[in-house]
Order: sequence, then C-alpha cells, then structure tokens
Amino acid sequence: MNDTAPPNAPKDASVMIGFVTGFHKGFSNIAVRIDEVLAEGNKVSLRKTITATHTGEFMGKTATGKKVEMNVIEIDILKDGKITDHWSRNDFMQVVQGL
Repeated sequence: MNDTAPPNAPKDASVMIGFVTGFHKGFSNIAVRIDEVLAEGNKVSLRKTITATHTGEFMGKTATGKKVEMNVIEIDILKDGKITDHWSRNDFMQVVQGL
C-alpha cells in the first residue's frame, strides 16, 4: 500500500509507476544516492538524494536544462522480499516550482 499517494488516488503501485515514468521522460542524468539506511525488524528507512537534469516536458513545464536535487526520506515495510507498505516525504514540489 502506498500511504504517500495523493488523496483519492489508488493506494497501489500505479501512482508511483506513473510518477517514475513521467520523471524519466522529463529528466535525464538521473542519479540516486543512498545517504542512510536504517532497518529494524521488517521496516527499512532510507534517506536518499536524487539528482537529475530537466531535459524534457514535466508537469506542464518545458525543458529548462536546470540541474535539480531532491531529498527523500522513505519508510517501507517488507514481507517475503516485497514492499507491502510505503511512506515517503520529499521536497519535490519545491524542486518543480524552481524549474
């Protein structure tokens, strides 16, 4: 269950898949740096930094060529090697506003 999905959106992986697909269309040179991993029992928490270059249309904004950096903290619950629950906080909307 994606507990970070917007209100009235499906709580399955479809929202995240759509976001990642759109992100890859609008950005290139995408890199994900894992800054920290904490685990306890079946919970894993990540603090990561995503960098990319805005080279295509994204959320109605045409390519700017700007390099962006997004900070993410997420918590996942694992069962049988799969993520069953996901929570995330990030500064993505500030990044989009700065394009």
